[in-house]
Parts: sequence; structure tokens; C-alpha cells
Amino acid sequence: FEFPERPGALEEFLNLLSDEERPIPYNVSLFHYRNRGSLENSVLVGIQISNDYKGDLEQFLEQLGFIFTEETNNRVYKQFLYKC
Repeated sequence: FEFPERPGALEEFLNLLSDEERPIPYNVSLFHYRNRGSLENSVLVGIQISNDYKGDLEQFLEQLGFIFTEETNNRVYKQFLYKC
């Protein structure tokens, strides 16, 4: 995810991701925040979810309003992190 460097941006992101009232259970299995020293910073988030909910997750991520890149099919991910 990319999001603006402003007070409260990371907290807002985490609150949206962990909203307990959402009916779809998301398990955040990996989280890495990288401050690039610019107006936008990066967060790498691994989310475990049942294939039954994949469409709902994609819709939720679009609604967040943060720029994101799906990395599930990334060669490096598959080599080092897949099914750890």
C-alpha cells in the first residue's frame, strides 16, 4: 500500500483494516512499514483469507482509497514466503 505521510495516516489505515464490525475475517500475517522520506510511504501487508472471501477482500481494498499492488503471484514472494 502507498499512503500519504501525514499525522494519523498509518493509524487510519490500520483501523480500517482491523474493523471488528466487518463480517469478513482478515488475518494480517505480515506487516512492514517503510518510511521513504517522501510525501508517500509504503506498507507491505500479508493478509490470510479464505478463497471464498477473495472477491470481498478485493472490493474492500479498492474502497480503502490507498494505492496498492497485489503481490500474490510475485516470483520472489512465491520463492521466499509462500506457505511459510
